[in-house]
Amino acid sequence: MTHLSSPRHEIIAFIILAMLPMTGLAVVAATQGGLSAFPAAVPLAMFSPALAAAIILKSTGRRVFGAEGLNFRLGRVRWWFGGLFGTAILCAAAFALTALIDPQVMASGGELAAMTKRLGNVPDLGTPESKLFAAIALTVLIAPFLNLPLFLGEELGWRGFLTPRMVGLFGRRGVLLTGIVWALWHLPILILGHNYGGQWVLGLLVWIPLCISLSVLFTALYNLGGAIWPAALGHGVLNQIATLLTGILLIRDRFDPLIDGAAGLAGLMVFGTAASIIYFRFGSLLDASPSSGASARSLPSRLS
Repeated sequence: MTHLSSPRHEIIAFIILAMLPMTGLAVVAATQGGLSAFPAAVPLAMFSPALAAAIILKSTGRRVFGAEGLNFRLGRVRWWFGGLFGTAILCAAAFALTALIDPQVMASGGELAAMTKRLGNVPDLGTPESKLFAAIALTVLIAPFLNLPLFLGEELGWRGFLTPRMVGLFGRRGVLLTGIVWALWHLPILILGHNYGGQWVLGLLVWIPLCISLSVLFTALYNLGGAIWPAALGHGVLNQIATLLTGILLIRDRFDPLIDGAAGLAGLMVFGTAASIIYFRFGSLLDASPSSGASARSLPSRLS
């Protein structure tokens, strides 16, 4: 791949290399009976963006983790927690909005107590509400760090490698284009029922703009933090708190994945609103990235 002499070539090669493992794992899952029969497919696929980026960088003689690579540095640690808490708050808002637009899907007091009792590895603090609070605290403060390698696997590829090249070619619109690529990278597992069950075609109408919105939010976190960690932790807490709240607060028999929760219309409205504010009001956060030479001085002081 030494002929990859331009960002366009690198982008094309990255997309192909990231898609191949995802597609292959989805095919294996399909032959095994679906994602439930091969649950390792999704976690394994999450490493493919970072692997694709590393292959391209090594093949062109660059260091993977150096300044010209994936910029694997500590950054501004306060934004690690900005990624955790900010994303968790937005995710909670998506479930609050779900309760407003689709109230019949929410668990009643008795249902909430029954589902909370099933939570494993969570201390029993005497009441279902306190146990749920403990589960949320563990999910926000501990779980993203324990599972950080998975989310680094994605974020080193999407935010660390692809986004700077997209922004270099297309300006801040490149962040939106990265979101589209990221959304379509999930297509093989969406077809197998991930997130939207058998409604994956309609699901794409929500999923693509949702991924565009999250691309804006995670890129802003990446740039504010000066490193990949805030985006990876934000990605981690989103996946894990959404899974927890979906399992505890929403009743499966009444759940509509196109509308409810973080991956439904409620989530799109919340994350889309936050992303729109950043894109149109604080767009300079998206015009550069740490690996393309942005510094703390180039970021708006009111957000740093």
